[in-house]
Amino acid sequence: MRTPKSILLHLDNSEHTQRRVQVASDVADAFDAHVTAQYCVTSSMQLYPMSVTSGAVAAAMLEDIDDERRRNAQAAFAVAASARPRLKWSDEKGVAPWNFWQRALYCD
Repeated sequence: MRTPKSILLHLDNSEHTQRRVQVASDVADAFDAHVTAQYCVTSSMQLYPMSVTSGAVAAAMLEDIDDERRRNAQAAFAVAASARPRLKWSDEKGVAPWNFWQRALYCD
């Protein structure tokens, strides 16, 4: 059996973030692997494309909400991963979930 050396960890802004970090850290320790955490949710603009027709203010508000959720997820990750050196945050931005799937091609 091939042992994983690189683990891609999906994070969102949910109450499950800390548990995911803990499990990923345990797996990384067991296999001497490293973990890259990446925020991956469908953006509000993708969920509500009609908001574009509501004007720039509505679109900016949705973007601000997405940014705040991302920052909250990153802060939760930082707390959960503070004593776990095998874990790192990927600040990769792009169109989720496509960029997450692309990164997954290169992880175990």
